[in-house]
Amino acid sequence: MGTRLIEYRGGYVTGGARPVEAKLKLIVLLANECAAPVVIFEFSPPTELSSVTAAGFEMHGSIGLTGGNLDLQADRGGWLFPPEARRPGWNWDTVNLKGQSSDGGLTFRGTVLTLSGPPGTFVLRRVYDPVDGDG
Repeated sequence: MGTRLIEYRGGYVTGGARPVEAKLKLIVLLANECAAPVVIFEFSPPTELSSVTAAGFEMHGSIGLTGGNLDLQADRGGWLFPPEARRPGWNWDTVNLKGQSSDGGLTFRGTVLTLSGPPGTFVLRRVYDPVDGDG
């Protein structure tokens, strides 16, 4: 069996005095059922920040694809493709995700953790998994 690709889409809201909503795509790659997943976190900024491009970074950790917990940390290597525009007062940091699924791994809800500010929240829904017949 080759690499299995599972995709989740949703959004997240940063914490703090100026919360920002962003679209979120999480791509999970599994070489086999025993291997740790390779996860790509990709976000798209909100419309009011149209000068900022989409960006992504690699994550590691665990994700319960059949339900349970999601616990992912940004890799220390930083951005795979960073946001191209910087805006004064805006800081685009990599983040960590901690969450749970109560519907068999179809939806995850949880906390967005950053190094530079208060926690935010996220919601992700599985949109692609060839094992489930939707790929």
